[in-house]
Amino acid sequence: MEYPNLAAELRLRAVATRGVVEKWPPRRAKTAQESRKIMTKPRVIKSVEAQLKLHREEEISSVQEIELRSRMQTAGKPEKSLTKSRSQILKSSSNLVIENNNAATMLVSSASTPALNSMRPFTTAPMVEPTATPLQQLFPISCKPRARFARRQIHLPTVNPRWQPPKVGFGLDLPLNYEDEREQEPQDQGEGCFLTEIDVPTHYIFIAEKLALASYQLYVIGDLTSAYSTLQLVLRQALSIKDIALQSLVYHHLGTAKKEMGDFTTSIELQTQCVRLAESILHSKLQGRGLKGLGVAFVCTEQYSRAFDCHVKCLRIAQTERDFDLEGRSHANLGNVCSAQGQMDRSIASHLKDLELAVMIDSHSGQARAHHNLALIYKKINNPTKQNYHESMCAHFGTQPYLRDMHHHANDIVGNIYYQIDSNAVAKKLGDFLLTLPPKK
Repeated sequence: MEYPNLAAELRLRAVATRGVVEKWPPRRAKTAQESRKIMTKPRVIKSVEAQLKLHREEEISSVQEIELRSRMQTAGKPEKSLTKSRSQILKSSSNLVIENNNAATMLVSSASTPALNSMRPFTTAPMVEPTATPLQQLFPISCKPRARFARRQIHLPTVNPRWQPPKVGFGLDLPLNYEDEREQEPQDQGEGCFLTEIDVPTHYIFIAEKLALASYQLYVIGDLTSAYSTLQLVLRQALSIKDIALQSLVYHHLGTAKKEMGDFTTSIELQTQCVRLAESILHSKLQGRGLKGLGVAFVCTEQYSRAFDCHVKCLRIAQTERDFDLEGRSHANLGNVCSAQGQMDRSIASHLKDLELAVMIDSHSGQARAHHNLALIYKKINNPTKQNYHESMCAHFGTQPYLRDMHHHANDIVGNIYYQIDSNAVAKKLGDFLLTLPPKK
């Protein structure tokens, strides 16, 4: 008996049974909310290996049964029909294997797991037990493991980084005699030593000498013409070396010389130039000196309001920079402005403050200035007792009080005008020149 649709029949028989979801009959709910719940029986899904094993067994039994039937039905028939049936069986068996594999893949895959193209058996690598590393391999032979409860550390002697092994001559075992290469320690040259001859360039030596001479001519002997000429020489040198701070200082003292000559307009111009240069290099002390000179020139031209503003700015700068010499001069100039405006009480207070600061810094010229100004005020308010006292005190300091300051304060701002810029080697050199100047005969 032939089977015209043998492959379809075998396909129906060989399809694996899938898990079916069966619904249990709903129980009688005690409440309306519980009656809405329908309990379902969970899926029965076997493992992948069990399902594949079951399909292989069913496949083998179905193939054997078909061959047996075909042999029984084709018994006594020609050999051609037997060969045809066997080929159909083999063809159907190959289709059956492919369909069984697809069915197994469908059973394994789910909605949350992506389907794989090929099923590969899961193999596990054999576990290798870790071998213990000996302690000798972890630590060098020459060292030992650190003690766990050690509390002290051995401090090895430090080696000079400049040390090198001794140099050995060619073919000799003994080191050669080389000169000692140890560093020579610097000799103590003493504290407060100024290397003026080495540090000061030649043109600054000339400047220091001329500035010392100009300060002596202007503030000691009062030779205004000579002082102005000497300051002009220093100004030319400062312009050639482009030293802005030195230029500002020279303009200030040139303005002072012009004020003493009575040329107030030129004095104001020179002091303004001093302030402008000091502001360009942010030099507060020089700016204060220029403002002081401007205020004095404004008082001489009876511009008291402008003079008062300049002296107030100068006082603030002096207090900020802790320049006590400039602070005393500012109080003296403010006292003169108040005296010119008839404010005698404020004027006396300002001059007394100037006297206090002059005594503090040991300035003979400052003390003589304060006593002279106080004597003029007491003369205006008709107080001869105090007037005579301050006149006698002013005469006590002599006619050249600044000369004493030059000799006793050659290395500070009281007697050395270069300290108005900086306390460097040039200022020290200028102080040396001040000590060589003779007094007025």
